[in-house]
Amino acid sequence: MPRILPSISRARAFVALVSRRRARVAAGVTVLASIALFVAGVAFAAPSVVSGAGPFTYTQGDPPLNIGAGMAVTGGSSYAGEFIQFAVNAPTLNETLSLITVGSASTVNGDVSIVGDDVYLGNGTTADVVATVDATDDGGAGRPLRVNFVDQIVDAGFEDGLTGWTALNQRIDLGTTTIASCLTVDTSTYSVAATHEDNDVPAVLGAMSANTVTSGSPTEGASAAQLQAGISSAQLTFDVLHGPAIFSSQFYVSAGSKIDFDWRGVAGIDRYHVFGYLLDGDCTQTVVLDATGTGTSSWITVESTVVDSGTYRLVFVGGTFDSDGGLAMGASLFVDNVRVESPAIDDALVQKIGRKLLYANSSFPSATMRTVDVTAQSALDGTGLGSMAVNLVLAPVITDHGYLGLVPARLWDSRSGAKPAAGSVRELVVVG
Repeated sequence: MPRILPSISRARAFVALVSRRRARVAAGVTVLASIALFVAGVAFAAPSVVSGAGPFTYTQGDPPLNIGAGMAVTGGSSYAGEFIQFAVNAPTLNETLSLITVGSASTVNGDVSIVGDDVYLGNGTTADVVATVDATDDGGAGRPLRVNFVDQIVDAGFEDGLTGWTALNQRIDLGTTTIASCLTVDTSTYSVAATHEDNDVPAVLGAMSANTVTSGSPTEGASAAQLQAGISSAQLTFDVLHGPAIFSSQFYVSAGSKIDFDWRGVAGIDRYHVFGYLLDGDCTQTVVLDATGTGTSSWITVESTVVDSGTYRLVFVGGTFDSDGGLAMGASLFVDNVRVESPAIDDALVQKIGRKLLYANSSFPSATMRTVDVTAQSALDGTGLGSMAVNLVLAPVITDHGYLGLVPARLWDSRSGAKPAAGSVRELVVVG
């Protein structure tokens, strides 16, 4: 019986906040009922996979057959960083799964096109890469066909703690400290009085703490991230102390997309001195925040435009500046409402990809039925399992009824009249 098996490990009690401005399938039409999973009082429903056609029939020697036609995927809110996989049950080396491909990506808004191993989604102007075919599970020679979706930023509103973010509760010496496996580059702006910049180890280092709070008037939801440099004593007058820091999980952004966030600085013992940057896969930093100030700033929105498509992280570094030379330091940085312009990796997108699924079998000895299993892995809602049936039919057999010899340039059609003399034509009877 068709079923859905929710994956407990995937049912994480958080919400992936991306751009706010922005199905076993049996023969026939079968809708799979979702099993609700409850974790800490929150309900999660596994994605469903539905087949709108079938069983399918594949005749030996035919070109690849579209067995994804009519597939529907529902119940998964986001597939960012996850996958959909198709696999023949007990496969043979003669079986191939693939996707319908084209020569160039369509830019029509909402169109899904596959060029080589890359899956594109048109946005009306250009086309964004939203997934790639797995390098190993590529569907050839009986292997599964897995489509891996690009990552998107997780918990961008900090409503579920720092889920999807990594905290470094320590002093950060820009230019020396490594963050997200990349050596930091110090391009922060310093006062002319801060001759040692942030290089001096404080005489007394206070607590470095990055967490989420409900104070500070968050701009989105009820929580914001707070990076607090506790009360410290500088080694030299006018020193800067950076830390703590947080950095996001990786996410994919297309060239020309916007990345926005809100921040505010809160001076404690002395001025805040805060820093932030976008970090690409080659460890190149693009500064998005560099500020020093007194008191409590208003919430400020920063907007940045991504120049090159790729995978990025966001890094935020708190800090404080001994602006009065009294050696005492301490301040906070608040961050909230990170917005990344990126295509929605949702049921509709996964469905469009599934509908491009092709099946082929280069050789089989007898008519039989094959089962192709479907696994739809959602980032938030568990795993949806389904399958579809493919009936294999042997190719028609041509039988020779004894009219051997030289084959003339024409065949006799029995509907045309009396049968000609033997040998003058070749009689072929097609059976099957």
